[in-house]
Amino acid sequence: IKQQEWQVPAVVAAGEDKFIPMCAGETLTWQAKPILTG
Repeated sequence: IKQQEWQVPAVVAAGEDKFIPMCAGETLTWQAKPILTG
């Protein structure tokens, strides 16, 4: 089982914090997850 790395491009949702698409499992399921920039 290969783990796919997080996508580089970030997506802005509703003008709120930045969200990045995540690929989970064999099926391409795009899930919005908040990322913290330090």
